[in-house]
Amino acid sequence: MSLMSGCDRSGSDGTAAVSPVLEVVQDSLSSSVPGEICAVVEFPADTSSLLSRAIGEYIAETLGGSWEGSCVDVDGMLKAYVDGLSSAYSGMFSGLPADEVSCFDKLTIVKYAENDKFVTFVTSREMYLGGAHGSLLTGGMTFRKADGRRIGWDVFTGKYDENFAGLVKDGLKKYWNISSDEELRSCFLDENDYYSIPLPECPPLFTPEGIEFVYNEYEIAAYAYGRPTFTIPYSEISDYMMVTARRLL
Repeated sequence: MSLMSGCDRSGSDGTAAVSPVLEVVQDSLSSSVPGEICAVVEFPADTSSLLSRAIGEYIAETLGGSWEGSCVDVDGMLKAYVDGLSSAYSGMFSGLPADEVSCFDKLTIVKYAENDKFVTFVTSREMYLGGAHGSLLTGGMTFRKADGRRIGWDVFTGKYDENFAGLVKDGLKKYWNISSDEELRSCFLDENDYYSIPLPECPPLFTPEGIEFVYNEYEIAAYAYGRPTFTIPYSEISDYMMVTARRLL
């Protein structure tokens, strides 16, 4: 998939002109030894910019972090990643009859949202290696287009403020379709998390609607409670954003 735009804008804060749409291309690689292993990656078509190198480094780290080649050599990254998994799983299932091998591992990294100041990529890894159920891990990263800076929770203030915690609690209640604090308290794996809600391990994902929060399985709640995901509108969370973050909007 590729998206294109000939537009060109200069940032009001003096940053270099950046296209409001990042053109991306998609690459993928798979293996059937053993089971099904697949990786699908979208990455910038222009591989010479600071942004493309930053995204390439993020992709390399998401693919295991052992790639020593160029951070824009996505073909090389994918081959090393898939070959490595294939070798590891072959050893894991060595000696088992083919009909007893249960192996499914699919990783995707795709562009998710953007404006002329930021672009957000999301990752998803779905795995099943036997047992009662598989797992699905999701994550992502927002990049500043001007220079490729990764945007994390460090550009938010008041993360332990009672009102900020209230926004997160409201988001969790909406995801779990509950209304009372007592119900919410019972959802946490550790009841103490209700009083000091941890931020997601996934960085804040900037979207057109607001900041998306993503908690993975077992991060704050049992498997049966899913992967709590919700969006807090910018109008509600902007007071807790540093200037670095607000300039992206």
